[in-house]
This record gives sequence, C-alpha cells and structure tokens, in this order.
Amino acid sequence: MDFELKKIFDYFDARFDLNKLFSVGIYHRFRNVERIYLDEMQSSFDKIEYLKRNIISKIENDELYACMVTYTEVAQENFPGNSIIELNRCGIDTEREVVFKCLFDEEEEWYSNLLFFKLNYVEIEKFISGVLFRTESKRRSFSSEFFIVNYTTKKVINVYDDRGVDILEIGNVTPLE
Repeated sequence: MDFELKKIFDYFDARFDLNKLFSVGIYHRFRNVERIYLDEMQSSFDKIEYLKRNIISKIENDELYACMVTYTEVAQENFPGNSIIELNRCGIDTEREVVFKCLFDEEEEWYSNLLFFKLNYVEIEKFISGVLFRTESKRRSFSSEFFIVNYTTKKVINVYDDRGVDILEIGNVTPLE
C-alpha cells in the first residue's frame, strides 16, 4: 500500500467524523461551507465550463485526492463493484492504490463505503462530468457520491449533482449542532 496515501487518509480519519465529512449535504452539517448554485445554467456543458474556470483551473498544481462513497445496508469487505464499473465507464483508471473503509453511520442507519485514492488533474473533469450527467442516462455518470479532497488548500469539494457544489474549508471546520 502507498504509505503517503494511507497517511493522508489517516489525517482525515483522526480529525473528522468521516460519516459527516464525506456525506451528502456537508452544507447542512458544517459551518464555513461555500455553496455554489448551478441551477441557473441551462446545460451540463455550461456547468462543466463554469466549474473548469472557477474551481478546476485553480487547483491544477495542488495535491488532490478523491473519496467516492456508496451506501449499503450491510457491511462490505471491499468497495462495491458497481461503483468500480462506474469509474471505468467514465474513463478513469481503476488500477491504482486505494484505501477502503466501511463505517456504520448510526444517524442514517446504513454503512458508508469510502474509497479514497490519489487523483490526477486530468481526471477531475471526468469525475465532475460523471456527477453532472447523472440525470442524463445516455451519458456516462456516477450514482456514488464523489468528493475532491484538496490536501494543499485543506478543502473538500462536493459536486453533489447538477444543482450545485459545496466547498468546505477543513482548516476551520465547525460542525453544526
């Protein structure tokens, strides 16, 4: 296993409740979250261009990771295979070092399956496209939740669907009570 990857994952695991950090709705779980609404843009292509200009272009040289999350009713020993297939369909290489962790979320009463891996800059647009095209079944898309972790700037970016993006600065995280 890649020691650096495990070290970065352990950094987050030791400091945060991963069920809250890598969960749908971080905007409703933490203070200091910036929400960018994409509703007013007509096409998914316009949304991708906006995100490329305003988010992706600013992180080109940063240390980036991805966290994909699926939810299951029973504990998993490996990341669910259908999500691995989603990565392949979107043109993302799955032959890489990963950290997998299955956590029980008592609040939601399900298991969160986290797949954490290093992300290269070229793959970001593929991930974002996969999320934004969820509603267009003919496109390559993800059903898993997807988070970009910018370790350089200590931000977690969640393109939650074609309506918007949440950006959490983890340097000054304060959970909502």
